[in-house]
Amino acid sequence: TDPVILFAPSVARYAPMEPAILHDLLKLNKRKKLSRKIQFLVRLHPNDYREKQNRWDFIKKDFPDVTFLHGMSQETKAKSFISTEEDIKSLVNCVYHASIIINTGSTITIEACRTNTPSINIGYNEDQIEGANTLTSDIYKREHLRPLVRFKGAPIAYSKNDLISYINEYLENPSKDKIKRYQTAKFYD
Repeated sequence: TDPVILFAPSVARYAPMEPAILHDLLKLNKRKKLSRKIQFLVRLHPNDYREKQNRWDFIKKDFPDVTFLHGMSQETKAKSFISTEEDIKSLVNCVYHASIIINTGSTITIEACRTNTPSINIGYNEDQIEGANTLTSDIYKREHLRPLVRFKGAPIAYSKNDLISYINEYLENPSKDKIKRYQTAKFYD
């Protein structure tokens, strides 16, 4: 079977460039420009699909075979949403069985370190979406992510070429950076 990349986006206000980056990756995959054919799975941030539902529509149209999952599916009486037991099982399965996880400043990277799943953080905005450059560079300065950067539990891709290079490296050698992931997980423990 094809390796699975779990694309785990943030919310639109923090990472508006993510749909464009995913679209680029899907096009590269379709044209066989990555080292192996990949199956993509998108696990939306619990607030993403409520905040700006249409930001993923062009991907669903261009790549209908890509599966989108939601993180919090149960609506409360107060009109907020919480995770069900099935949502949590889905998250665990996605992280555990993914070959690589790609995200922008998400704590899912810490979960990836705990399961020794290679993870790549997005740190660029090639499409120059307004406000995204500052956000993508500043998000890794936040206190909960600074140790991740310090221990190098997941590389930060500062360009599309970086992202492609990291994907290909992890597809060829999934154990690359295993010790860094272990040290990162140990710190957060």
